[in-house]
Amino acid sequence: MKLLKNTTVSDITLSETGITVQASGQYEVNTTEYNLLASDDSITELTTYINSGDIVVNDGSQDLTVANGVALARAIDFLRSSDSALNIRFLASPQRSNGFAKKNVQEAIEEAKQNAEGFPRSSIRSIQNGTIGNNDWLGPNELMPDTPMAVFPIKTKINEITWANDIDQTNRQFRIQFRSISKTGTIFYTLDVDSPNPGYGYVDAVNQVFSAGTAIFAQYKDDGNNCRDLSITLWISRVED
Repeated sequence: MKLLKNTTVSDITLSETGITVQASGQYEVNTTEYNLLASDDSITELTTYINSGDIVVNDGSQDLTVANGVALARAIDFLRSSDSALNIRFLASPQRSNGFAKKNVQEAIEEAKQNAEGFPRSSIRSIQNGTIGNNDWLGPNELMPDTPMAVFPIKTKINEITWANDIDQTNRQFRIQFRSISKTGTIFYTLDVDSPNPGYGYVDAVNQVFSAGTAIFAQYKDDGNNCRDLSITLWISRVED
């Protein structure tokens, strides 16, 4: 949407387009008038009115003014363009084999951002040599059971969790409860490993987000059928504010 607002008490007629913006009123530019409005002669005429403040350009959401954090040059650029990004056609599948589903520029960019979030991955491992008993805490290793498994220095998302135990101990069944902040903090995820299994596995779509400074604790639980040589890996990524 393109709106021209007249801030004066007199009608303003744009000679290059024939558009009249009524006094203290506004004019919604018809899509068939976009190219006419974007011509060099029209832009030259409009620039004078925009710079003086007599005409304010609105994109359907806000006035494109310095007061709203938009340079007047950007308001003029908006008039030169065919329309907002929401209404600019984007070729996605099946027209192009690019993996996109969205059909306009705005949503395609947002789709790309969503798909890119979580990459690249980093990993945090807890390696526990020896037998793991019921209610044991899993720190960075067996020598540091009272230490958080991880402390995040930036806003972070846990995307997936992988696990493995002694390959000679397949079909172990256990549970790991993950807590944030402290050992008595809220359980934000429970990893349930069922039998039968090959002694390793993963879960995806964990998608838990934590603020900078958050500590993560993990507690192992079973019914007496303890694991040996357990490795837990958190696959994490940075989250942009």
